[in-house]
Amino acid sequence: MGRIHWFLSGGGWRFSPGKRLLRNQRRRRRLNPVIAVGLFDGVHLGHQSLLQEAVRIGKRLSLPVEAVTFDGLETTKKIFLLNTPSDRIRLIRSLCHIETTHLLPFVSSLKRTKGEDFFFDTLIGSYHAGHLVIGENFTFGSDRIGATELLSLCNEVGIGCTVLPLTGDGEAISSTRIRDVLMAGQIEEANKLLGHRHTLTGIVEHGRKIGRTLGFPTINQAYPQNLIPMLRGVYLTYAYVDGSVPYPAITNLGVHPTFGDGAPEVLETHLLTENLSLYGKEVTLEFLTFLRPELKFDSPNALKSQIDADMLHASDYFSLSH
Repeated sequence: MGRIHWFLSGGGWRFSPGKRLLRNQRRRRRLNPVIAVGLFDGVHLGHQSLLQEAVRIGKRLSLPVEAVTFDGLETTKKIFLLNTPSDRIRLIRSLCHIETTHLLPFVSSLKRTKGEDFFFDTLIGSYHAGHLVIGENFTFGSDRIGATELLSLCNEVGIGCTVLPLTGDGEAISSTRIRDVLMAGQIEEANKLLGHRHTLTGIVEHGRKIGRTLGFPTINQAYPQNLIPMLRGVYLTYAYVDGSVPYPAITNLGVHPTFGDGAPEVLETHLLTENLSLYGKEVTLEFLTFLRPELKFDSPNALKSQIDADMLHASDYFSLSH
């Protein structure tokens, strides 16, 4: 095996095979992709930096670029995710221009797989990796191997590996920090750390028509139970219908406390400029700012008065942002 070169670049350790081996690899593995591996929960600024580095490496080596992610994670305590796997894949594509993302279901068989077996069977055997890119704190496999072990395995098979810190504008970014600010309703801070607007996509379902009876028809979407429990209340949002232009909207996340019947948590979104029938369609919400917490009112009329006030705030907000 050729000589291995180690060097520090962009705050992260990287090694590459020696020139002769790399030249032979390019001839033998012309289309073997650069693969970024991680949970990428939220696709925040740190993740984007890592994924964009994978794209740069791919261009330099004339290799395609792909990502590998998971639909969950193994921890000793319950951790809620920032977005659904489908939203994560969309964000990886739109923000980092990586067209192919492999989503691995975090089932019991994968949980029991040792890191070395995952490397050889999946990353090399199934996806034919030519270069791997991971974050410095990323671990995988039932034995939770990390960067040091991965570098050794890449050395063994003669492929490159890049290990990077997850930073945005020089500052360490973590999904845990973003979860904390979302739970506190600090949408602007969350969006700053994410580097994009917090996003949730779901299918429009039939609701109880409460908004319509109050004069504010809404589109209703179930809030996924495995996602971060955002602060219940009223948000200003953009709604995208089947990838369309954004519609200014006002969204309530809550359980109808005024009607006191233990309703499941639901997103109710009123489009400010349109009245569309969207049952069964996919709608993406981008969260812009938090307006107020969810409240229990003495009567439906009191609730309607508050919604009128919310609508005035929403109209002012969107007129200022255009």
